[in-house]
Amino acid sequence: MAALVAFTLILASVSSFFLLQRQNIEEKELERITERIASFINDVNSINAELETSITFTEGESEGELHIDGQIGGKSYSITMTSGCVLLKWEGFVAKGDFLEKIHVWSPEIPGPLTQSQIDAADRNITSWEVVSGTDIRVVREKISGLGFHTFSFRP
Repeated sequence: MAALVAFTLILASVSSFFLLQRQNIEEKELERITERIASFINDVNSINAELETSITFTEGESEGELHIDGQIGGKSYSITMTSGCVLLKWEGFVAKGDFLEKIHVWSPEIPGPLTQSQIDAADRNITSWEVVSGTDIRVVREKISGLGFHTFSFRP
């Protein structure tokens, strides 16, 4: 009987060890995806040209788009985009990737030319958005007359 109890305790310890290792690997994957998204946004933000691109959850690579895994450990995660960072949440873990410059988290597709007051109002009204992984994300770098280049990230 004592041998059975000892075996059960050893088995439970080994199982716990492997579960912790798996969670550690999955948490690292969450951090890696977060850093890829933040780096991609920072790269777009540094370009002095107009650009339209996407963050997609499909297989393969396309020129100018970021393709990322839509699941970690077989489960989806949430993506929250703010003007200063991206947050990914999965199974109680949170990873944050900061942007080097602020972005706008709304679509610039407003009739007529954008003004500074419209940009400021939209930034106050729309401070973040959240999607579940698997939902494509649009990223646009646009020159606004008299206001220079601005980066926008939004859901299509």
